[in-house]
Order: sequence, then structure tokens, then C-alpha cells
Amino acid sequence: MSRIVKVSEDNYRIKVQSGGTITLDTGDFYENPIGNIVIIGNLDVKGTTTTVESSNTTINDNILQINYGQTGNGISSALSYQAGLRIGRGNYSDAEFLFDDSVTHYDPYAPNTALTGTFVLRTLDGHLSGLQLTTITTDGTHNIQFDLYNSTTNTLKLVNVDPTVYSGLVFGTDPYPSVLPASTSQDNFLVNKRYVQSYIASGSYTPGMADVDKIHLGTNRVQTYSSSIEFYINSVKRADITASGLDVDNINLYQNTITNTSTNNLVLTASNNYVEVNAVLELDDQASAQTSVSGKTKLYSRSQLTPQLANYPGKTGIFFSNVVNSDELVSKNRALLFSILF
Repeated sequence: MSRIVKVSEDNYRIKVQSGGTITLDTGDFYENPIGNIVIIGNLDVKGTTTTVESSNTTINDNILQINYGQTGNGISSALSYQAGLRIGRGNYSDAEFLFDDSVTHYDPYAPNTALTGTFVLRTLDGHLSGLQLTTITTDGTHNIQFDLYNSTTNTLKLVNVDPTVYSGLVFGTDPYPSVLPASTSQDNFLVNKRYVQSYIASGSYTPGMADVDKIHLGTNRVQTYSSSIEFYINSVKRADITASGLDVDNINLYQNTITNTSTNNLVLTASNNYVEVNAVLELDDQASAQTSVSGKTKLYSRSQLTPQLANYPGKTGIFFSNVVNSDELVSKNRALLFSILF
């Protein structure tokens, strides 16, 4: 039979000695099943410690508020700027899921500024903990940011307890390809050690040599195409190699020929003011006599079979031209003959 204590005109209070215990007993703790205690109304616990020893706890509230009653800006320094959940781990250091107002992170809504307050996963002994999940998503507006805490020494690393295991795991968004080099629908994709090794080993021309189409260093670069290789200095193309040879500025080198592709003269210079030709110099016959140029002497050859050369008895076919004179060089035999005659 139920019993009801009803106090209609005032409050109801149960008081025991200081430090005493009030027990609402619905059955022995070790009995199964034990009864229920139902509270109709709000429950306000004013003590310093609340301990729940139940095996299963069900809470209908969709948001649990921790550190209720905090005033001022952020979590107070008396609480080490931290509030969160602690998970017991037996002989191991307890795990904590905290919101720490002393830790800042990159603010995507205000770039280049630090946002105060960061979620921290750690153990009670101060070691940061890992986070296992299958997907990280964005708010649909900003990119995913990896904040290195404004440090010039920290780097972003992808690691595994066993590096040999890790090296085969990361390839970006596409499955590991069966044919290399692989294609990807992403502008940039993350490759791993295995991919790089396979890519180099599958060199199109030389296995073990990577295939690249450009090399950059600042404003300098080497760019390859299907039928040419171009060299840029300070973003200006200075040379290229094609089926027609090597072009450096206005000079073309092809097979046995050096050609000036501009309207200027081909100039051979030396820092010691001497140019040495360690071979036989062949002069192609010119069709006409060369006009003189101030400050220069032209040396050229003409065929002795040309009728108008009959008046040139030097019999060498080698001519010079300058502002002082234009004439034919005389052979040794002709020079001896002329010395006898004259």
C-alpha cells in the first residue's frame, strides 16, 4: 500500500545530524531488480560532489551545460581556463575532453588572427591525445585549416606508429592506381612514399628516373613540351632545344652549323683578344666583291673562274677590303715572278 506525506501549507524538510546520510532505500543494492526513485520537479544539488554509480545513465536533455554560473570573459583562471569532461582509465592517467580558453587557433572568419578558446583532447598527466574519425568536413564556406600555432618550427606531418605501414596508406582522394603515372580529378593531390617510388621506377624513358615537365627556381624555370625544351631566366625565354637545334638568344646551333638568326653580324670574341682556329679554315666563295667598312678589314674568297677576275693576277682568290685598299692576296709563285719582272 502506498503512503503519501502531504504538506499543503509549507515546505517539507528532512534533516539529520551534520555529516549524516539520508538514504532512500528501494531495495538492497545487490538485489535484482531494485526499485526506482522518482522526483517530480526540479533537482537542485548544493553539495560540492555528486557521484552517480549507475551502470547506465540516460539523459533526455540534448545539451549538457558544464561550468554553469561562470561570469566574466571566458573560463576563469581559477579553473586554469578549462572546462570539460574527464574519463577514468583505472591505472592509466584519466582522459580529458576540455575547452581551453588559454589556447588560441586560426580564425577562418578573420584571417591572420587568433581565436581564443580551443577544444583540447589530453590525458590528466598533460599528454595530448589523438582523435580517430573517418571524415572531417567544413562549414561549406571555408577551407580546412591546419594551424601550426604561429610557429616557424612546427611542420605538418603524416605519420604512423609503423612508418612502413603508413607509406602505403596515403594517396589523396583517388584509389591507388594500377597504372602509373596516375591521373586524378583533383588539382592537387597528396602522394606517399610508395607512389613516388613507383612513379620514378615507371619512368617513360629510363626506369628509375622521374618524368617531369618543368623545373622552377624563383623566376627561372625549365619547361618541357612534346617537341621542345625551353629555358627561362627572370621569366624571359633565353634558350630552347627543338628538332632544329639549340637556340640561345639569336644563335642557332644545329648539327655542324652555327647561325645568327638576326640581321646582325655573328661575332666571335675572346677575353684575351685572340680567337684561335685549330683546324683548316674553309672560305666559301662570294659572288661579288665586298665593300669596305670603316675600322674593319674584310677577308673573303672568290672563284678564279669568274671572268671579271682576269684582271687580278694574284692567283689566290683570297681578297681583302678596307678603307685603304681592296685587292687580292698574291701567291708565293706569283710574288717571285713579279719580283723578277719588276
